[in-house]
Amino acid sequence: MFYTLIHTRWGWVGALFTEKGLKKLTFPAGSKVEAKKRLKIDGVQADYMEAGRFKGLEQQLVNYFNGKPAKFESALDLSGSTQFQRDVWHTVAGIPYGQAKSYKWVADKMGRKNAYRAVGQVLARNPMPIIIPCHRVIRKNGTPGGFAGKAGIIETKIKLLSLEGCKLN
Repeated sequence: MFYTLIHTRWGWVGALFTEKGLKKLTFPAGSKVEAKKRLKIDGVQADYMEAGRFKGLEQQLVNYFNGKPAKFESALDLSGSTQFQRDVWHTVAGIPYGQAKSYKWVADKMGRKNAYRAVGQVLARNPMPIIIPCHRVIRKNGTPGGFAGKAGIIETKIKLLSLEGCKLN
């Protein structure tokens, strides 16, 4: 495994990779030290690599945090996840920039109409926020919902939706 730290307008983003692809991404942190801490790689053999080696991901994240739609094209390593988790993440990854859908919408789209609470549980463990845009999933009444995120604050969700021009109730 290896990791990099990418500087964006919002702060430092940590990215952890395996030979299969991106394994984990953090929300922006105020420092490199905090971004690395959020990756939770202490005790795991992970070598540091300069962000420039990942120009595509770096540019996509910089663009995103500058308020520009970004199409993330990094290979993802979802090993260790269940089929249900992968289905949720794949469905959520298809929600367009600037749009929000409900937890129920995600469950319905997957053909699991009563699984909206399970969808919420899966999104609470999203290993790659922004790439898998869990912030775009809200309550069906148009309010943000129970977003904790790695930063632990609902304001992050509101801020990301605002960045994308998405209006909430």
